[in-house]
Amino acid sequence: MRKRTIAGLLLVAGIWWWRGGEAPSVERARARTAVLADGFAILIGPRDIHDSRHVYEFDRGGTRQNEMPLRLDREVRFVGTRAGSAVGWHDGKKLVLGILDDDGNPGDLSTWGKNVRQLCDGAATNEHRFGIGWLESDGKVWMVHGAMTRMAGDVIEAFELAPTRASWCGIASAEQNVALLWREGGRILMNFCNRRQCTSLVVKVPIDTKDTLLGYGCVRDACLFATRDKQGMTKLHRVTEKGRAIVKTLEHATTETAVSIVGAGTRAFAIAYVAKDGRATIQRVTVDGTFSNVAHFEATQAPSLAWAADTLLVALPSGEASVLKLPR
Repeated sequence: MRKRTIAGLLLVAGIWWWRGGEAPSVERARARTAVLADGFAILIGPRDIHDSRHVYEFDRGGTRQNEMPLRLDREVRFVGTRAGSAVGWHDGKKLVLGILDDDGNPGDLSTWGKNVRQLCDGAATNEHRFGIGWLESDGKVWMVHGAMTRMAGDVIEAFELAPTRASWCGIASAEQNVALLWREGGRILMNFCNRRQCTSLVVKVPIDTKDTLLGYGCVRDACLFATRDKQGMTKLHRVTEKGRAIVKTLEHATTETAVSIVGAGTRAFAIAYVAKDGRATIQRVTVDGTFSNVAHFEATQAPSLAWAADTLLVALPSGEASVLKLPR
């Protein structure tokens, strides 16, 4: 059994003073993806009540390197680290972070938080950084994160943002940065953070409170959000760190599809959804709203995506994966 260790990784906790509450509605694909130091990983399932969740690890070329059951019966957040696939979960008053060994057991555990109430939606996982967020019982939102390459020598200090009344938080990779989202009243707000601090720019995401948030993904200075209105129309909202927005309609998306989004380089996103022709569609969307088709798959659910080193991982609910060259 290969044992992986997180010893020596620099993990840092940042503090944000947000208030907790109910989360907006988010549709999630069954497959979750992570970026490893030399490849990708997928967390699948369970497919039915008799099945367990499984982790599949691939090299950058899409060749499967390892398969293991996830030997943990908890809601988890899935990320890649320099030491391998990792999961974070809520246990009592703590968030626990563990590296999976080849048998799917989380080991080399580290604990975070004081009185954890719930995990944030999503996770940050790309070739630069990983991150998992959580909400404390007093309403503060924390994040533990680390670099995928050489670690910085200094521990990042905790810092405080202006007080808010947030009721939900989300997290996503944004190239070398991490994007943080939170809901305050009827608004969803967005901020970008580097390894030391968050910017002073906090912008509103122009999403109607009646719409369903389907997914989101980010680049260094912008995020792309997918929503569905009550008429079943799916829309994409690109919002920059300065609040500039472009809205596009996904006319060919079904009225029930999930939408996966990931930052793909510096000026584009990759999206996946099920189109009205019954196929899963992969498209590249630039930050200025230009679409180009990338691939189509025979799948009844939207694939999940991950991107690293000019390569897009397309993870199907079956556990199968394809890799596509998608230059930045």
